[in-house]
Amino acid sequence: MQTTPKMSQGPAREDKVDLVKLMTKLRPYWYIFVIATLIGLTGAYLLNTLKTRVYQINSSILIQEDNTIKPVMLNMNMPGNQSTINNSIAVLESFSLIDSVLSDMEAGVSYYEKARLFEPFPRTEIYLDAPFRVSFNKEHSQPYYEKFTVNIIDEDWFSLSGIKGLEGLTNEKQYFFGQKIEGWGFSFIINRVKPYSEEFHGKRKYQFVMIDPAELSKIYRSFLLIEPLYPESSVFDISFKASNRQRALDFVDRLTYAFIRRNLNEKNHAAQNTIRFIESQIALTAGELNATESKLQDFREKEQLMDISVMATQLVNELQILDKERSVEEVKISYYNFLQEYVSDKRDFSEVFGPSALGIDDPMLNNLLVELSSLYSERGRLLLNTTERSPSVQVIDQNIRQAKATLEENIRNIRAASGILMADLNNRISRLELRISQLPSTERELVGLQRMFNITDATYNFLLEKQAEAGIALASNMADHKTIDAARYIGTTSPKKTLNYALGLMLGIFLPLIFLNLRDMLNTRIVSKEQITSALNFPVIGIVPSHKSQLKNGEIEVVIFDQPYSPVTESFRNIRSNLHFFSPKKQDNIIVVTSTRSGEGKTFTAVNLAAVLALSKKRTLYIDADIRKVQSNHFTKDMLEFGLSNYLIGRAGLDEVINVSSWNDHMFIMNSGIVSPNPAELIESDAMTRLLKEELQEFEYIIVDTSPVGMVADAKSLMIQADLNLFIIRHNFSQNTDLDFIQDFSSKAGLKNMVVAINDIKQSNKSYGHGYGFGYGGDYGKINGKKKKNFVTSSFADSL
Repeated sequence: MQTTPKMSQGPAREDKVDLVKLMTKLRPYWYIFVIATLIGLTGAYLLNTLKTRVYQINSSILIQEDNTIKPVMLNMNMPGNQSTINNSIAVLESFSLIDSVLSDMEAGVSYYEKARLFEPFPRTEIYLDAPFRVSFNKEHSQPYYEKFTVNIIDEDWFSLSGIKGLEGLTNEKQYFFGQKIEGWGFSFIINRVKPYSEEFHGKRKYQFVMIDPAELSKIYRSFLLIEPLYPESSVFDISFKASNRQRALDFVDRLTYAFIRRNLNEKNHAAQNTIRFIESQIALTAGELNATESKLQDFREKEQLMDISVMATQLVNELQILDKERSVEEVKISYYNFLQEYVSDKRDFSEVFGPSALGIDDPMLNNLLVELSSLYSERGRLLLNTTERSPSVQVIDQNIRQAKATLEENIRNIRAASGILMADLNNRISRLELRISQLPSTERELVGLQRMFNITDATYNFLLEKQAEAGIALASNMADHKTIDAARYIGTTSPKKTLNYALGLMLGIFLPLIFLNLRDMLNTRIVSKEQITSALNFPVIGIVPSHKSQLKNGEIEVVIFDQPYSPVTESFRNIRSNLHFFSPKKQDNIIVVTSTRSGEGKTFTAVNLAAVLALSKKRTLYIDADIRKVQSNHFTKDMLEFGLSNYLIGRAGLDEVINVSSWNDHMFIMNSGIVSPNPAELIESDAMTRLLKEELQEFEYIIVDTSPVGMVADAKSLMIQADLNLFIIRHNFSQNTDLDFIQDFSSKAGLKNMVVAINDIKQSNKSYGHGYGFGYGGDYGKINGKKKKNFVTSSFADSL
């Protein structure tokens, strides 16, 4: 039970340490993140400022299903084009409706106020605020989408310039308002619509762009979105986006108004067709009525006969009823003939009105007309987005042909039934006429005239009644659709200011992070202590901070003596302390200092290591064993005539090659001597072995500075004899491949007494967690009246 919490704490602690390491690693580059963040936020600000704003306008409309045949005065149906909800939406999005709206808005030209500073800044679309209007002939070729600049000079004149290369408008020219500006490829007129103001217009320049009418409706339609407000709802939301707020409001309001008006016009069109048909029948009947009335009046005056007998009156009343029935039936037959002509002429049913308008109550005929109207409406909707060759349109055409065939058959049947009824009425009327023929001639003639008048008068009254009903229906028509919410401003959809600022901030953080990681991934140099410890099995004995001058006047600077309180000196003191863990002997500790390549600070480290050991009163000998080079001048003032190579070939004794350092009595120096033709053989000779093991017993530490092992193999034999081998790795100089070489070299040579020192660490570098780069600062006292820096040392024992 007690072990579980410990296990759970491990990963959390590891993650925390990793985060701290990451932050520590990135801390030196804080300025990069600050600069990148400022650039990102500045870019976001410029984007929000320069990018054209896009406004969203919304409106809602109720789209009701048109039942096509609507009851009028409770007993009369007025048919129209059936429009389902989908059909209505198609009409609302149709190019024809949008074209009509844009034509009313004169939207074919966009007007802008030109930026005052320089061209990259966005122009301001001024829409209705433009002081002039451009009218152009749509049939004439025009330079669509080209910018024209207008500078108003005074009340009557303006200057105009176009895009370079446009013939006739290459340079700025002056014109007067209302003048036709015409040339090859353009023809338009600019009219002033607002009074000229020197204070206002004199400081501004305007631009206009003509848009291809064939593309204009496509552009507007692409920014138009119509969708139900809720699922299964008849209320639809109309959304539109544009760069000018007022223009977008006008377009949406005009579009909904035009849509509702079109629906009402379609309904009124059916009622008007009914009225026109009835009026044509009334015109014919009125003439007959006037003629018959005149004949009746003349006969009565001539014969001085005003009334007829009781029997004659009874016969006339019976005839009047039958004649009225026959007149109504004749009107119906006229309607059937009217329908037959439509079917025969293969016209659509836009001019057809419902049979109920003439009192024809035939459900089958009514349903067939409704079906045909629906099919034609659907065909029109499909043709908004496709052609007549489309399979869907061809299917509709086939259904229309079948419906027409059925309608023709129905009309024939109705006309046949009407013929039977007319034959019966004629037969009954003939019997009454036979009885009337038995009356006296004068009375018989009066009855005939009275009968003709009654027939015409009944027909006339019937038509007047139907005309009145149709007029009332027309006056009471209302659109099936209505606006719920007028166009209103919702918000700005572009630019998205908050999102842009958030992206700018994220880019300011992540781009430097990605850059630094990529740089680390592509960098082949050693930049962190973790690279060394993960690649080598050897401990890091110390870290030497960067020193601005490791070579002074041609000599290696012995910082230990020149700057005893510097961070570099403290780092060598720390290395000296750590040596006790690896070279515990009190006498004859041989330490070989080497590196993989030249320039890693091997000699600087070896000299100062010897110096710091001598400073602690340890008899220390520094041997420059790099005998491949010309005699070293690291210690010009302490240099003897002979050195190591002279001793190994037997031309000098120990007293001739070892000199006491002028800095410290405990530090002794042996130079490399003359350049030898066989340096490897000399280093591997018995004389070298005897020198290290027997003749230098009086020294507590022997620091051997060898040739780089990555370049020559001289140091191998010395390293085998050494008590401790110190590899020098220079920060941001040594390569990652050097680590593989060191590991492979030590393994093949069988070297076990290996340690590493890291040289030239920049004090601002935080990659070396226990390094000296950030460990120094402050004051802890004074020496000789001067402030003494406080150097906080850090032992590497824990990391070893």
